[in-house]
Amino acid sequence: MKIIFKYSFKKEREQIDWFKKNQLEEPVNLVLPEGKVRRAPRENIKKKLKSIGQKWRKIEKEFFGAVRRKKLNLENNYVCYLSHYGSSGFYQSPNKLIIRIADKKDLTESNINIAHELVHLILSKNKKETNLSYIKREKLVDDFLVQRKFRKILPEYKKQKF
Repeated sequence: MKIIFKYSFKKEREQIDWFKKNQLEEPVNLVLPEGKVRRAPRENIKKKLKSIGQKWRKIEKEFFGAVRRKKLNLENNYVCYLSHYGSSGFYQSPNKLIIRIADKKDLTESNINIAHELVHLILSKNKKETNLSYIKREKLVDDFLVQRKFRKILPEYKKQKF
């Protein structure tokens, strides 16, 4: 079990279009006045991919081990796309997650956001989120990640306030 980290400008463009179509907040930091999307410098992307990947690898084995002990079904691999806009993270079944890397806070909290979106994918695959409201899904993920076995791995994880 592992996460493959990627960046795709095409994927980022698709997500921006999705945000616009669904009338969600437009990712202002990427859209230029003429409506074109600004590309991040390639060197910055490579550094962020490496940094986030190294940080996650430090907890990956322990994290997936804790999930397996809960006897939940997992995908063989997950793909984590990095993005410069949107919420701190979101997911696409069955195995894709998108993590925002717009600022220093995003980079600092990357493991929290990765774990949070992974738990959404895992609970979704195991039919634990079926027909729940957004807030109930978020609370379910929070309750999952504040259990003792995950507190050891991610002691900085805090429940969201609704």
